[in-house]
Amino acid sequence: MNVRRFYNNMSILHKMIVLYIVIITICISILTGVIAANSTKAIREIAENSADQVMLSTYRSMTSQINDVNYIFAMLQANKNLQTALRDTDPSRTAYNVALIDDILFETDVYGQKISSIELYAMNHPEYALCSSERVFSDQRIANTSDYAEILSDGSAPKWLANDNNYAAKSSITAMKVLTDSFTDEPLALVRIDIDTTQFVAMLQNLRLADTGQIFLCTHPSHVINPYENKFIAKFSHSSDLQQLIRDNKINTIYTTIESENYMLTAYPLDDTGFYLMGVAKLSEFKTKALALRSAAFTTAIVMILVILLLLYYVSFYISRPIIRLAKNIDRFSPDAPQ
Repeated sequence: MNVRRFYNNMSILHKMIVLYIVIITICISILTGVIAANSTKAIREIAENSADQVMLSTYRSMTSQINDVNYIFAMLQANKNLQTALRDTDPSRTAYNVALIDDILFETDVYGQKISSIELYAMNHPEYALCSSERVFSDQRIANTSDYAEILSDGSAPKWLANDNNYAAKSSITAMKVLTDSFTDEPLALVRIDIDTTQFVAMLQNLRLADTGQIFLCTHPSHVINPYENKFIAKFSHSSDLQQLIRDNKINTIYTTIESENYMLTAYPLDDTGFYLMGVAKLSEFKTKALALRSAAFTTAIVMILVILLLLYYVSFYISRPIIRLAKNIDRFSPDAPQ
């Protein structure tokens, strides 16, 4: 009752000031609650937006490298002299044809600056096995390998592989494609291009997601290409979440916990290669940015509320002043007023 009596005895101006204080308190409480409720979501959105910019740029660069190799395949497929030599089954012209093919491959090797080696395995030319070329061979040399059988069954689409087993002197990325007869569409030869793995992924070395996040390549099934033996990348070699991203075979982002640390995993499939561009970053490294943005948003909101209420106060003050003056005049001329 004392509070009500006190409020009733207040002037209109004082009542409006109390009302503004209540409104400010409610607005700040609601704003604080909304920010707190969306804290985790905000951090994830910041992480994803930041990662997408870097990943998309890297994806385009890696795709450009892949397209360079595919362009070499296309040049060889369209080379009329190469087609003629591969169709020629005259044994007396074997040495000439092998030398011609060798020159064509040499010119192509010079064009592809990052290529470690380029080899051609001719079909229906067992006599090529007796030649001394370092680039031209008979397909009998690889006839019993699983990769050869698989690429023949896949047709003319290029096949990409990562070769970094313990028996290889140097790890490499391999691209293979079957060249076909331009008239009959029958297979004529298989071309194999090897690229040093460190050259192929060199651009990924200096890229970072947030402060320490890494970008790396993966092949199916969940084989991490890690020629520099990066310990941070090695932690994800057997991650079930990484395997799930590869199985999904689409651009996707998931969150996981490894060694008590929360991580964001992002996958970008590289079209028609079986390779996946993977990005990994600690969510904690995005919290600083999220806190800075939240602080800026909170401060801006408070300032806007205060400015609006200040304007309302002045507007209402000028509106209420005539009413207050009128009320005083009424009180002065009322019958109960002292004479």
